Amino acid sequence: FAKIIEYANSRDEALTRIKNNNFPLASTAVVEKQSPEKREFQNPSTPQITILERNGSGMRLGIKNQALHSIQNSILIWNESFHLHWEAQIEKQSVKIERANAWAHAIELPGLNANEEKILELKYKDPMISLGQISTALWFIILILHAIRLRSQRKSFL
Repeated sequence: FAKIIEYANSRDEALTRIKNNNFPLASTAVVEKQSPEKREFQNPSTPQITILERNGSGMRLGIKNQALHSIQNSILIWNESFHLHWEAQIEKQSVKIERANAWAHAIELPGLNANEEKILELKYKDPMISLGQISTALWFIILILHAIRLRSQRKSFL
């Protein structure tokens, strides 16, 4: 979790900030957004993240506040190459995924009461994968129909 979030208008601006400021990546992140600003999170504790389920198209994460007090919103920096086809939902509500540090993902997590837990679902939805699955299924059906046709021709020939 980043304690300081800076906002940049573009990937180039984010890279420039990271290169020019002796950037402390352990505590600070640059998130690409429309309105540049700087936010500092004063959370004395951060939520615990647990992987609940992982599959080929995404994962479900548990976000739990184990503190005895409530915590404010926080930013989860997910260090995987940023791609537009990722979608996120917290408790079935869509949340925006921003680009962080010019290549990673940033997701703003809601504040949590003491011992409260929420579910973050991340799904990869590439339309080309769906198109590929449909075309593969069609070719498979064509192959089966062709095999049936050849078999019936062979039987009628005998």
